[in-house]
Amino acid sequence: MKVVNDENGVSYNIFEDTGTTICTLTDSNGKTYQGAAYCHEADRDMQSEKVGMAIANARAKIALYKTCRDDSRLALAALNQLYYSMKHSKRFNPKSYENIMLQRQIKLHKQNYEDFRKAIDLERKEISLYVNIKDEMYNKVREIRAKRDKEDTTNS
Repeated sequence: MKVVNDENGVSYNIFEDTGTTICTLTDSNGKTYQGAAYCHEADRDMQSEKVGMAIANARAKIALYKTCRDDSRLALAALNQLYYSMKHSKRFNPKSYENIMLQRQIKLHKQNYEDFRKAIDLERKEISLYVNIKDEMYNKVREIRAKRDKEDTTNS
């Protein structure tokens, strides 16, 4: 096992024998999020720790974003419940400072929820694109190697 720490405090555990890379992110509260990347058996001939680190990092970010999204959803539900209770009060004043601030917080949490949802989708698309480009490159390299090996055997 090889441990790599980058300048941003991200830790990678690289298991070269199994082709597994685990990325650990730590947020400002000390909570950790992990993402893993596994090398496909067909790609073992071109196994790269940088590829594993990139994919594992993206998956760890997705785990972080999911937690943030869920926290925003829970806060939004609580704020909506509070607004519902206030709205049905006999003394409810839509122009009150409390109501205006509550509406602002609801809007903020709705926006946060949508932003994290979009970030998760974007990160997933980036992983997919990265893997597709990697596969294309690996296939081209294999074609070149096969062609070179074929030429070497015919010349011998």
